[in-house]
Amino acid sequence: MGPGQALKVAAFTVHASMAQSIAWKRAAEAEGFASVGSWASLALDAYLKARARAGRPLPLLRSHAQARELASELAPLLLRNELPDPAPIIDRHQRESV
Repeated sequence: MGPGQALKVAAFTVHASMAQSIAWKRAAEAEGFASVGSWASLALDAYLKARARAGRPLPLLRSHAQARELASELAPLLLRNELPDPAPIIDRHQRESV
């Protein structure tokens, strides 16, 4: 981006349980982020890059509700570093969204 060009941004609202909220805040603080949003944006980018490197880019889901369901299932696993291969979860969500 050159001088004088404005950065275009988008805003998202993420709903979380109290336990998720606490875990996300702790993770953000532990990594030195000022907010959960800044931590989450980098965590999500890293996840997408890892999928792309593995040759499994994430296709767009059909609706906001489906994307939210997938995110709510993957986020806790990502936070606990318990997601060795998200493909089965994503494949199931894709089958169910047809």
